[in-house]
Amino acid sequence: MEAVAGDNKAMKDVIVKLREMSADEAERRLAEAREDERRDRNAARLYGEIEGEARGIEIGEARGIEIGEARGSEKRTMEIARNMKEKGFSVNDIAEVTGLSVDEIAASEV
Repeated sequence: MEAVAGDNKAMKDVIVKLREMSADEAERRLAEAREDERRDRNAARLYGEIEGEARGIEIGEARGIEIGEARGSEKRTMEIARNMKEKGFSVNDIAEVTGLSVDEIAASEV
């Protein structure tokens, strides 16, 4: 280990401390307990991140489906209104059947 430390005083101090801790059974157990706790905290954080990401994807997919369905429904309503207009239905009849307002029908390319 001294070869790794070279002339670095901080590394030499760490090596000395490591040897002291390794020699003292109680100190070693305490260090292992701290390391176990650190690993557990990291694992819990990682689990939370994974769960959060999965939940975010789930919410995003649901929202995307909702938006897609709304757009599809709106598009279909406009197609129906356009077809009714081509068949000669009045704007009031188109509004009643489709649920669109007279203004929406007038403003659109129906």
